[in-house]
Amino acid sequence: MLSVVDEEAAVSIQNAYAEGYKQGVLEYQPECERLQVLADNYMAELEEERMANAVMSKNMPLWVGGGVLAGLCLSFILGGIF
Repeated sequence: MLSVVDEEAAVSIQNAYAEGYKQGVLEYQPECERLQVLADNYMAELEEERMANAVMSKNMPLWVGGGVLAGLCLSFILGGIF
């Protein structure tokens, strides 16, 4: 008799836990969706920043070369090399 009561109590606890879990999942689902949209937006912004940095880093040798060339030109104009 006690084993039947114990068994029924265990089943009822498991069912209550499962229902509570389902309720919790349903309660936080809108929050999860909002956070997913937010994460997607941040990933899109990050990708845009990466592309902007990639373009800038590809142009870096041009900027350095231009600076060296401008410095040499000024050196010649202002009195010879070095």
